[in-house]
Amino acid sequence: MTHQETHSHVQAFRRVDENGHSSTLSNIIHLVCHPDPSVSGKDIVLWDDILAVFQNALYVRSGTIALPFLKGPNFKNLDPLRIAAIPGATLDVVVKIQSTEKEQLSLESFQKASPDATQQNNNTSPRSNSASTITNTVTTKPRRNPAAGLVEVAMDAYRNNDNPAFGPQPRGPQEILEDSSLLPPSSPPSPASNASLKMTQNANSNTQASPPMDTIMPPSSSTREFTQTMRSAILGNKKDAQVSLGDMYKDGSQGVTLDYHQAMKYYLKAAERGDPVGQRKVGALYYHGLGVKQDFQAAMKWYRKAADQGDAIAQCKIGTLYRNGEGVAQDYRQAIDWFYKAAEKNLATAQNKIGAMYQEGLGLSKNNGQAMYWFRQAADQGYANAQINVGYMYQFGVGVSQDYPQAMQWYQKAAAQGSAEAQHTVGYLFDRVRGVPRDFAQAMIWYRKAADQGHVDAMYGAGLMYLEGRGVPVDREKAYTWLRKAAELGQEQAQRIVLQLYPDGVVESVDKYKKQW
Repeated sequence: MTHQETHSHVQAFRRVDENGHSSTLSNIIHLVCHPDPSVSGKDIVLWDDILAVFQNALYVRSGTIALPFLKGPNFKNLDPLRIAAIPGATLDVVVKIQSTEKEQLSLESFQKASPDATQQNNNTSPRSNSASTITNTVTTKPRRNPAAGLVEVAMDAYRNNDNPAFGPQPRGPQEILEDSSLLPPSSPPSPASNASLKMTQNANSNTQASPPMDTIMPPSSSTREFTQTMRSAILGNKKDAQVSLGDMYKDGSQGVTLDYHQAMKYYLKAAERGDPVGQRKVGALYYHGLGVKQDFQAAMKWYRKAADQGDAIAQCKIGTLYRNGEGVAQDYRQAIDWFYKAAEKNLATAQNKIGAMYQEGLGLSKNNGQAMYWFRQAADQGYANAQINVGYMYQFGVGVSQDYPQAMQWYQKAAAQGSAEAQHTVGYLFDRVRGVPRDFAQAMIWYRKAADQGHVDAMYGAGLMYLEGRGVPVDREKAYTWLRKAAELGQEQAQRIVLQLYPDGVVESVDKYKKQW
């Protein structure tokens, strides 16, 4: 009786050295598989079991496809290290040849070996630099690798799970800045462009504000509203006019050139006259470092002035400073007290943050029921991030019974407001999750909405849809476009597929990814 006859869940392996020489069929080894609860009970093989049999193992492959370690939330390798089993296949274990001289791999051999070789040998997670960009040097259409057909087999065990790495995972609650209107405007990467992508997350550090001017003349395209607001602000007879003028400079609206120095000037005029909104907005500019050097203590000073006058947003922001330990010693109890002050005024952001504190058990006992209560308080006011949180609670059965239709309903509420994460999640549920009717056409619509806003996992999802012809006709050029964009922004699975399917397309990209791995 063979080993395979004894165990119904086994994986066949054979030894292959770095030069491609494989063992005979008689030397095939069968290792026992284990059900993996982190990926819906799929069969997996532990990396330690492989190392116990194949000394100096570098990585595992199926044909020319290197199999990555399975990953959990945030793309971290699961512990212990493991790979997905591929029933009925014989996988190659590539083993390092012992030599006094290390061989220098050519670009061609690197493409065959795949970046996961270095990762598995060193047992470390690859690092990605999502903020870096790559100059597009492609002058010809991408060519298909003959091994492309193996993608469906080699990647099926981890890509088609209910919760692969690019899908939503149980995680900390969604939060955004309370005064997000003070963030500098940014334009998401355009998916139609083949130019290099540049992340806009740090746009405020790249924005050059104009130096302050003693005399402000309205631009030639100024509107009557700007003129009236300017007159009232200069005369100082309306504090709200000073704040409004500051908003125009902060937003670059009403024909005014964006200028954080001028925004600060007019916010300060209102703040020094005791206006709580002006005080809060001065604090926000200090908090974000817009037009001034970032200074959390100065932000706290001005937020406190506004909070003491009952400004709910300022109260919530003080809670955030205490929670994060920014400008003050970290103090979860103080954070909760300030969040409650704002929540009592029905500020949705504060209600969402109280829910987060309960869910994470920060400063009070962890209580998913209370977390859900506060998330619902905020979500019922239309707060998108709270709606996402409610959706996650239903999707994963946290504090409530698992309910996919309810989860989808809440995600769609947030998606309709333009939340890229919610749009991606809606697409993912239509695309991959059991318990939700499959609708590939809808999945592609929502992936594209999120991808158009720069959501990297949505770019990857859209690329796979084009690659596999789900919801759209197979289109390898469009698949390449989206997968490459995701790869440039650090999406690891997209990076591997780009290298495996289009090895001749982007030499510069190959060099970049090789350095990461």
